Amino acid sequence: MGRPLFLLGSLPMYLMGAAAAWRDGHGVEPAKLVLGMLLVWLIQLMTHYNNEYCDLKTDQATQATTRISGGSRVLVRGLVPRQRARMSAVATLALAMVVLATLAAVSHVGNLLFLFAGAAAFVGWFYSAPPLALESKGLGEIAIVFVTASLLPSTAYYIQASAVSPALVLACAPLALIVLSLTIATGLPDVSADVATGKMTIVARLGEKRALWLHNSVLAMGWLGFNAWTASFRLSPGWFAIAGTAPMVAVVAASLKGAGKGNMKAMERMGMAEGVLLSWIALSVGAQFLLE
Repeated sequence: MGRPLFLLGSLPMYLMGAAAAWRDGHGVEPAKLVLGMLLVWLIQLMTHYNNEYCDLKTDQATQATTRISGGSRVLVRGLVPRQRARMSAVATLALAMVVLATLAAVSHVGNLLFLFAGAAAFVGWFYSAPPLALESKGLGEIAIVFVTASLLPSTAYYIQASAVSPALVLACAPLALIVLSLTIATGLPDVSADVATGKMTIVARLGEKRALWLHNSVLAMGWLGFNAWTASFRLSPGWFAIAGTAPMVAVVAASLKGAGKGNMKAMERMGMAEGVLLSWIALSVGAQFLLE
């Protein structure tokens, strides 16, 4: 239920924020780095467990799953009681608060960290839980973009610097578009079950064809935005890293036709390739920060 693949996906965005703090002369303290990542993962685990609990009805209606969609199937298969997921969500939230208090007391991180962590926990809990249930109102994808592409790297930066970097937020703009395309890709395989259970995600509201059009548009804008950002660093590692993204973009492009026809394997390939693309770009941006 913890979805370790998704946990690993947050690491590059976090490291990018810490690298930006290094670039700006704040240094990187290993203890803060580790505690901050632990805080992020605990809030992420809370979100995953609570999502499993709240989405059981939809997961039961899902006939075909992939590694990036359809839930973990743990509750669907009856491997553990449903209440175990909710208990795990509460436990990981409590542990996250302990880590947050430790960071504030021992590492002397600024008080704004409480706002960052509180916002992430609030959005994570109500992503699927009523009364907000953001994912069912077409706001889940926007929530993921906000937390992943803005709040996560900004938190990593703040933990090291006790300051906010507008330049970092600007650098994250192309990544936000790629995160949005990834959330659309992960929603495609679940669209039938989502519609049947009243879970009106962006894909469910738009339909598969228009959702794919939106996916292609934001992915293209995000990738071109990354190219534009690194164009000012000619002959730098960040500039050369653009070439490394080409095979991943090619995999996405090759999978689009099959995804548009409801091919689950094509949808999975597309989503996995976009996840790798996002991680590669975040690490490339982080490397550029370290070497400036």
